[in-house]
Amino acid sequence: MILQEKFDFPRKELQPKGQKVHVVKYADDFIVTDASREVLEERVKPAVEAFLWERGLELSAEKTHITHINDGFDFLGFNVRKYAGK
Repeated sequence: MILQEKFDFPRKELQPKGQKVHVVKYADDFIVTDASREVLEERVKPAVEAFLWERGLELSAEKTHITHINDGFDFLGFNVRKYAGK
């Protein structure tokens, strides 16, 4: 729950049904997932930027992507994607 408070996400019981923001982190790398692109662009990204800015850090524009799971992404040397039929 600490990440939800730091990133200003609503508590689980206050989130609309079906909206689930998840954070996966390893050392200084992290991914944030949600079913809605709008939530990621309008709420999550600004919250993450504010969280990092307070600590003198910023998101890398070349490494930050908002993509669909069917298109996939690279994380820690692995390509993560959802394949058809799986």
